[in-house]
Amino acid sequence: MIPWTLMPPNHALEPSRPPSVLSCRRAARLSASVGQTNSVEEVNSSWNMTDLRIVSAQESDLGQYIDLLEEIAAWLEARGIKQWRPGSFRLSANYYAESISQGEVQLAFVGGELIGTLRLLLRDPIVWPEVIENDAVYVYHLAVRRTWGDQGLGAQMLEWAANRATSLGKRYVRLDCMADNQFLVEYYVRAGFDERGEIDAPFPAPVGTLRLRRYEKRLRIQPTAAQQALAAVGARRDHEAPRLKRGR
Repeated sequence: MIPWTLMPPNHALEPSRPPSVLSCRRAARLSASVGQTNSVEEVNSSWNMTDLRIVSAQESDLGQYIDLLEEIAAWLEARGIKQWRPGSFRLSANYYAESISQGEVQLAFVGGELIGTLRLLLRDPIVWPEVIENDAVYVYHLAVRRTWGDQGLGAQMLEWAANRATSLGKRYVRLDCMADNQFLVEYYVRAGFDERGEIDAPFPAPVGTLRLRRYEKRLRIQPTAAQQALAAVGARRDHEAPRLKRGR
């Protein structure tokens, strides 16, 4: 089972600018910690983790993107999980077309098969109204096709989002879920996210107010080459200063 977070229709936020293509070449280090598999070796041997590609959706991808979201919404509904409403994505196709045009929608492929998706945004003033710093990426609509479930792909996609955030110089990855969705609550904690409280998020009609629980993960920001060079110069000066002082 892979997690989903809710991004209601008509919730327009500032888009992120993901790269056009990024291959996930590392094994899913988070797989065991989030309970998707007991070890990397347990992942289905019919595919290689280096085969996973995450690409920015194009205008022509709208149909298959909506179909994927509706497929998963129906799966959730059939199991009594009140996270996504079947039919809501198709009714909001224009909204998601705009999201695609802004570079927010990412599609995950293994070979030529669409196996998952997520959206990345740079701001979320409805769910995180107290945040004024531009210091995070926000993950929405994380989903994995059920025929590819239980293989750690959700964890890999979250790792990809963290890598993307780091490349943008952001310090956090943030996301949310329905407050009473106990599975996602436990999943995000196991994935290394810290809880940041609940909120009654006032979405525009017809969505209305939703009780959400919020999570964030702090990232380690790697210094740039220029910053590393400046640090090296400073260290060299500190090392040479005592010798210069003795020589006077």
